[in-house]
Amino acid sequence: MDFKMLRRFWKVLGTDPKTRQQLDELKPIVHRTALLLVASEILALGEVYPIKMLIDLLSAPKDHQFVGGLTGTRYFAFILVVATLLYFIENIVTALMDVSRNSAAWKLYIIINGHGHRKQFSLGADWHVANSSGKKESLLSKNHKKVDT
Repeated sequence: MDFKMLRRFWKVLGTDPKTRQQLDELKPIVHRTALLLVASEILALGEVYPIKMLIDLLSAPKDHQFVGGLTGTRYFAFILVVATLLYFIENIVTALMDVSRNSAAWKLYIIINGHGHRKQFSLGADWHVANSSGKKESLLSKNHKKVDT
C-alpha cells in the first residue's frame, strides 16, 4: 500500500467518530515507530565506523599517535568499547522499534476490523438475510488483504 492510498484510507476511516478516536490513539504510536526506525537505521550505519577505525589502526605506522594521543593498543581497546556500545544501543533501539511497530500494526488491525463490523451492523436486516455469515467474513477479510499488501 503506497502513501497516497494510505492517506485516502485514513480519510475514509476518519469519517466515523469511533474510528476517528481510535486513529487519534494510533498517531503517537506511528510517530514513535517512525522516530525509532530512523534512530535504529542511523545507529546501524554508525556500526561501520569502528571497522574503519580498526582498518586505520592496522594500516598505520607502528609509532603513530591516534585520536587523543592514544597508542595502538589503547586505540584498539577504544575501538572495542565503541563497537560494543554502538551494538548494544542499536539492539535496544531496534527492539523498542519492533515493539512499537507491532503495536501500531495490531492497533490498525483492530481499527479496520472494528470499522468493518460497525459498517456491517449498520446495514439493514434485509442485507443480513441476503448475505450468509461466510460472505460477510469474506468481505471483512478482503479489507485486511488490501491493507496487508
